[in-house]
Amino acid sequence: MAGTLLVIAAVIGIFAGLLGGYHGYGEFLQGDAMPAGVLINAFDATNCPVDMPGGGCFPAMTILPLNFGVIGIITILIAGVTLFAAVTTLRGRDRGLGLVLTSIPLLLVGGGFLAPILGFVGAGIAAIGSRKRK
Repeated sequence: MAGTLLVIAAVIGIFAGLLGGYHGYGEFLQGDAMPAGVLINAFDATNCPVDMPGGGCFPAMTILPLNFGVIGIITILIAGVTLFAAVTTLRGRDRGLGLVLTSIPLLLVGGGFLAPILGFVGAGIAAIGSRKRK
């Protein structure tokens, strides 16, 4: 049972990393444009359907006062570290701490809202799986 929980945690964490990386890709495509505030869209808002909640443009937030291209690169790098943390949860030693520590910056630099939430959920499942493993 514990091994199954760790695999589930890793899969959720991998999905979090991939989703965060996709946000970073969208931000990178916006190039030299500067964010208008803390809340941003990962993809250019001019190409989004207006009738969708959130505009369908992968809403995110960033605390970085940089252009979208740089924000996108940083987000992709942090998403890659999140992927690594997700795979290392299979060992069951860190109890999901790696996913927590990478989900927080992923939220703050532009990785969206769902990706960090998934990272926290995966970390919780990894903590339960690690506890049952002993």
